Parts: sequence; C-alpha cells; structure tokens
Amino acid sequence: MNLGVIRESRACDRRVAVTPAVARYVAESGVSVWVESGAGVGALFSDDEYRDGGAQIAFSHEEAIRRSDLLV
Repeated sequence: MNLGVIRESRACDRRVAVTPAVARYVAESGVSVWVESGAGVGALFSDDEYRDGGAQIAFSHEEAIRRSDLLV
C-alpha cells in the first residue's frame, strides 16, 4: 500500500496530516509513504525530516496523488 501526504491547498493553512514521526511508524509497518514536497513546511517539518523517517518525496501534487492508494 502507498500512503500519500499532500499539501494543504489554502495558503494560510499550516497543518499537515502526517508528521515525520508518524511517517516513520507507518513506513516501518511496510507501507510506502509519499509526501508532497513542502507538505510539512507550514508545520515546521522539512522534506529531509520526512526522508529520515522513511518517506519518499513526491515533487508535485500530481505525483503524490498518482503514487498513492490512500491520500491524507
């Protein structure tokens, strides 16, 4: 299964559905985690933190959607 994490669409929205710690937990259970580049910036999480947590970075909104079975 592939889990996709996309950026919030409103410019003033600072939330992210999955933190790097949760991404690590999910990835360790065998799920591939795809995070749209910059999805965590508003919540002060970098792409590198997601990579360190075992997630892969999707470089566009469309790529994150295309690679995912479930979006959050």
